[in-house]
Formats: sequence, structure tokens, C-alpha cells
Amino acid sequence: RFHYLTKVRIYLCTGKYELAVDLLQKLLYYTEVMKRTFVRMECELLLAITQQRMGYDGWDETLQRCLDEAQEYHFVRLVTREAGAAYKLLKMTAWKPQDKTFYKELLEEAGRMEKLYPAYLKTGAKEVVLGENALAILKLQAEGFSVAQIAKRLHIQEGTVKYHSSQ
Repeated sequence: RFHYLTKVRIYLCTGKYELAVDLLQKLLYYTEVMKRTFVRMECELLLAITQQRMGYDGWDETLQRCLDEAQEYHFVRLVTREAGAAYKLLKMTAWKPQDKTFYKELLEEAGRMEKLYPAYLKTGAKEVVLGENALAILKLQAEGFSVAQIAKRLHIQEGTVKYHSSQ
């Protein structure tokens, strides 16, 4: 789940909205089948952000569905960790909260997150160009290999792996 949601966030940053929607639809199917409520709400929020950026009128309905359920569980952080992207939608939505305290807390926390992380989920992120070693190391890290295992597998020093990881 983490890997796929990270991929969605990267698609949002790079303006690849169709890819984000496609992956989110698959994740939403998974969340329904597996009854993963929290993950479903997270996917719906990211879908609403994506739909709004694509100019799709249904974004507000998607967001309201997510907010209704988040309110039921009092999941403030679920929404606010998407920082400015969520804050922008909260200011634009026609959602009518049942719990005014929840809504106030949501807006305050989202506003704080927007100030702390102003570039989070902003479009226009540049492509990162990685060297051959750095890319190989990153792929092995994603598969869960340790520094020592990566060094042995690539026939390089552990210090080299650490250097590329820090870069």
C-alpha cells in the first residue's frame, strides 16, 4: 500500500494525473475487497485532489465522501498530512460538517501543515536523473536489501552504497 500511494503522490507532483487516477482506482478496489477503511479514505482524498487538478467536477463529491467518513472516526491527520493540497480543497468544498469542532480542527491543522510544507504535492517537480550505481542501489533498497547485502551484490564498498543513498 505504501509503495503504491507514494507512486500516486509522485504522479501528482509530476502532473501525471491519468496515471494517478488509474492506480487509485485499483487501490480503491483493493480497499473495498479487503475492507481497509483507512486506506480507502486516504485513496479517496488523493483521488479528490487529482480530480480537482484535472478539472473534473466530481472532485467535491469524492472529497465529501472522504470527509464524512473521516469525521465519523475523527481522523484529522488522515486529511491534514496532505498539507496544502488538502487545505486548498477544504477551502473550496461545499461540504457541510456535522461536527463543527472537527471541521475547525481540520482547517487549523491543514493550515499549519500547508505553512510547514509549502511545496508538498505541488506540480512542477523536476525529473531526477540518477546514475547507474545510484539507480541499482535504490532498486535494491526498495526490495529490502541491507547496505551490506547491496554492497556484496553490486561488488562495491559499503561506504559507496551509503554515499549513493545519502545523495
